[in-house]
Amino acid sequence: MLLGGGHGFVGNVFPAVRGAAMLAPDLVRGFAARALDLLQFTALHDSGAANWHPMITTEERVHGKLPLVQECHGAVGLINRLVGLATEVSDTAAWDMLLTEAGEGLWRAGPLTKGVVFCHGTAGSVYALLKLFQRTGNTLWLDRARALAMHGVEQVEQERIRHGWGRHTLWSGDLGMACVLWGCITGVSAFPTLDSF
Repeated sequence: MLLGGGHGFVGNVFPAVRGAAMLAPDLVRGFAARALDLLQFTALHDSGAANWHPMITTEERVHGKLPLVQECHGAVGLINRLVGLATEVSDTAAWDMLLTEAGEGLWRAGPLTKGVVFCHGTAGSVYALLKLFQRTGNTLWLDRARALAMHGVEQVEQERIRHGWGRHTLWSGDLGMACVLWGCITGVSAFPTLDSF
């Protein structure tokens, strides 16, 4: 079973987050409780940080492989998709710990090398840090988001030099980075297409 925000369990739970106001509160709490149980069980903890392998599988399939830390798989997608669900439940302390450890994991991983894109790049990571800032009010997450965004600006410039042009798309190019920068200025974490249309 895949776990990620873009290709798995977390992405399947996300509609309960977006539609929580239209669902029975007990149903939403049930989604949240099962999601928390599965994610706690499958988390890879490391000194206050957490991440997840892309799938629940036998140890042989993941042995020696580092887990991905991006929007479609790993800590970034978990935060971006489920931080809202975590506000709908009574067990907020457990969610807060899980989300904070996921944020610490993505911060320790550093900037992603696949560019600035939402799915598997810097922009998705910045939004996750902004979401942690909005949830906790802790300016550490905003400071980290801004630092990572500045790295993203450098990535955009390097890609333009390397290829001779920019990438003018939202999910896989420079427009997503522009949205991220606006979020860093305002402190707002509304992820385009997931949170706002």
